[in-house]
Amino acid sequence: MKAGFGYEFGKKGAGRDTMKLLSVAYYTVLRNIRDWKYLILLVMAPIVTILITGVGTEGVNLYKLTEKVKIAYFSEDTGNFAQEFEDFISSEQVSKSFEVKKADSYQTGMDKVKEGKIEAFIYLDGSFTARIQRGNNAGIKIYSANSMSPVKPLVESFINSANTGIAIAKLGKTGNTGVLQSGIKNMALSSTGTAPRDRDKWTYFNMLIFLFYGAIMSGFAITSEYKNNIHTRLNTAPINPLVSITGKNIGQTVTVFMCAVVIILFTGLVFESDWSGNIGIILLVYLLYSAIAVCLGSILGLLVRKISIIVLVIITLDALLFNASGLGWGESGDFALNLSLISPHHYAAEALINNIFDGSSEKINSSLIALAAGAFVMAALSLILGRRKAV
Repeated sequence: MKAGFGYEFGKKGAGRDTMKLLSVAYYTVLRNIRDWKYLILLVMAPIVTILITGVGTEGVNLYKLTEKVKIAYFSEDTGNFAQEFEDFISSEQVSKSFEVKKADSYQTGMDKVKEGKIEAFIYLDGSFTARIQRGNNAGIKIYSANSMSPVKPLVESFINSANTGIAIAKLGKTGNTGVLQSGIKNMALSSTGTAPRDRDKWTYFNMLIFLFYGAIMSGFAITSEYKNNIHTRLNTAPINPLVSITGKNIGQTVTVFMCAVVIILFTGLVFESDWSGNIGIILLVYLLYSAIAVCLGSILGLLVRKISIIVLVIITLDALLFNASGLGWGESGDFALNLSLISPHHYAAEALINNIFDGSSEKINSSLIALAAGAFVMAALSLILGRRKAV
């Protein structure tokens, strides 16, 4: 049976289309491998950047003199000593060096420090005041990915000042009020804990930044066909345009995904970056992310057909979507927060961090669903444009 477009359907037609699709995908991968210079760049750029931003600066405080350290706190205690601590942490003197925000809950604060949005999270449990009144350790917990966090000296300064009796006198307490003994529990979170180290965080984030440039590769492939009039010969070939564009997208996605696998292996073995989570989820995240980038490049190639414009758009989108997610640079504004809802960088990073560092399974699932939906939508758009423009 033949359709009006001249393409045969049915079991035999479907079988032939499948073989043609696999053939297009195979030769697309082969052509990309032969163009090894771009692949080397796609692999080496994130590795070098990870070496500089992650491994090279690990354990070193690089805070600018004009940059405030972002921290959050949450107290489950309603006693006088907990209120005294809140007054201290929110004081004008502390605000000169620290940007302090009160978390809505313990989990919210932990999520922020895991995602790298804050330097540290300070937690006071419900028995904080009671322990102090009994003369026990304060038991203030500091969660931070940086073992040399400046937050610990800050909290210690509160304990030292309280030990002099100044804070106790202000409370107007009588009787056995106890003293604030130095009982800080500095929970230095690392790859063996519940939050990434610098090298872990920048490994994941730099990979997302540079793998997004896979869109340039797929866009270049489309524009080259128009430039060399290859699309004209394809229009007369007995191959469904949908099969052609799907095969190219699959081939380009496989190529970018292979680059991701190489980077994962290299950073895991050489930099000892943490890839200890469910490896299936990790690979699925990068596969879906690669598909989104590749299909975006195909869409731009079909619409614009000028590689210079495609490169400019991809670089701009990459920076915009990455920064909108607040990855590594703290809180985002309302506009950026809304933009992060369509950012593949945001969902990929959230799925990776929660998977590797034993985070929320709900966030992993929701992020994977968002990535899958994004890949489906981008693939569908590229197929619609590819069918209409018969690439």
